[in-house]
Amino acid sequence: MNWAARREGDSGLADARKPDQTKSAVSRFRRKIRAALRITFLAIVAAGTLSACVKPDRAKNLVRNGDLSCGSDGLPLHWSPDRSASSSILRWNPPGAEPGELEIENLVPAAARWDQLLILRPGWYRVALDVRTYQVSQRPVRHRIATIEPVLAGIALLQSSGRSATLAQVSGTSPWTHLEFYLREHQWGGTLEISCELGPAVGHAWFRNIEVLSIAAPTADEPVIDLEPLGPARMPPLLSPPTGNLLGVGCGLLLLLLLGWGTSRVMATRVE
Repeated sequence: MNWAARREGDSGLADARKPDQTKSAVSRFRRKIRAALRITFLAIVAAGTLSACVKPDRAKNLVRNGDLSCGSDGLPLHWSPDRSASSSILRWNPPGAEPGELEIENLVPAAARWDQLLILRPGWYRVALDVRTYQVSQRPVRHRIATIEPVLAGIALLQSSGRSATLAQVSGTSPWTHLEFYLREHQWGGTLEISCELGPAVGHAWFRNIEVLSIAAPTADEPVIDLEPLGPARMPPLLSPPTGNLLGVGCGLLLLLLLGWGTSRVMATRVE
């Protein structure tokens, strides 16, 4: 009788524990499902973020503080003054009733500029700004032995490889004039210096609304500056870098691995 009673007691105790074990297993299963779903969601968000980083935002001005709205202590943020003579005066005029301006005044024949370093990925870009001048001299300036034709008020580009190009179309006294051209960059990793410059010349110049925008391609009638030393005629067609494809494949593999891991954990829980 005692053995039979013990067996019945053990059987009843086991039956009483079964609901608790079932609830615990269901709870663990739900936690695994939630964890797998969270990991999958994070993987999808990471893949989307990396894909967005690869594609350039064509509406974004790549010139930092291109509207010249930020600065302190008389200097605009992200812009550096440079001059060949102490007689050159460089000013930043913060925005008020008019947009912000960079100002250069040369009291004697000299060269001065405001510049900023950019890093551009290969592709096409539109470079534009507004410039105004007052009594900018057009006479040549003697420098050492050679006679240098004046580079008047305009915008200049200097590549880290040493290749440079200048768009200078404004001289004398001129109201606000919009300068615009298109730039093609071929290389990765190089820096490009964009400069608002005056000279070598005497006079006064103001610059504002400076921008560099990524574009698909210019039209046939637009002025184009190609900084590739080989020249556009000797260059192969511009190819998209493989970075985007590699990131996409990597993110896809990561997502599959995470999904496989989550599925295996769920199946293991079921088996338990």
